[in-house]
Amino acid sequence: MRIDLIGCMWIVATACVIPPKTTPFAGVLPDDVELDMSGTVSLLSDGTLHLALTHPCIMKVRSTQAANPCDREHLGSVRVVAHTPWNRDVRGTWDDPAHIAFAPDWKSTGLDPWAMPRPRRGTSPGRRGRPVSPTPR
Repeated sequence: MRIDLIGCMWIVATACVIPPKTTPFAGVLPDDVELDMSGTVSLLSDGTLHLALTHPCIMKVRSTQAANPCDREHLGSVRVVAHTPWNRDVRGTWDDPAHIAFAPDWKSTGLDPWAMPRPRRGTSPGRRGRPVSPTPR
């Protein structure tokens, strides 16, 4: 009975562990490079979109089985392209092994990245965008 309880606890514990979310690189990589594209995107004041990778680009050294951050030569061989919702491709430039910058041409999109969202008609910003209903008097 004790073995059954331990086995059951092990199954429950492993089922509750959520594997880390990864986004594998979809393009072509050199054989000795690993790249996970998951990370955080931020909009810089100059309109550049900046991707801070959760894990930096890694190059594996075959002779020692060590993993080091990618050097400039390896970063230059990894072509990173973002496909936008407005159906354009924007080439990324590597700042370092953990940061990629994308500079979309905002003028061609008709979008203003710094515009504040406007409340929809019939909503009140003070009520968190809920529809305004007439109050009985």
